[in-house]
Amino acid sequence: MYLEMKKLILAVACFLTVSVLFAQEKVERFCEVSIYFGKSKQFQITIDLGDTQSSTFKDENIIKNLNKVKSFNSVVDIMNFMSKSGWTLVSVNNLSWNTLFYYKKDFDKSELIDTSASKE
Repeated sequence: MYLEMKKLILAVACFLTVSVLFAQEKVERFCEVSIYFGKSKQFQITIDLGDTQSSTFKDENIIKNLNKVKSFNSVVDIMNFMSKSGWTLVSVNNLSWNTLFYYKKDFDKSELIDTSASKE
């Protein structure tokens, strides 16, 4: 019984060690989708990821996918697309001329290119 308990403890310790080694450090990123409502029924969409000079995405498709929302004709289509892409709606700010949608998403640190060291 004592030997079996030692084996179990050793197995659990090994599992925990491997789990910690392979755990990815998550980095939270935010995105602002601004929808400007003009005089006609048309609207203009812009996307702001903040200071992309400090860290950029290794996968260029992330930016390409986000830019797809600029071609949508419905706010609901934009919200559904962002949700389907893994972005979580954090806040909505209505102004008289536009509406700002704030989203967040967790990325593995390995998905980002850290350029902050090259700024110094």
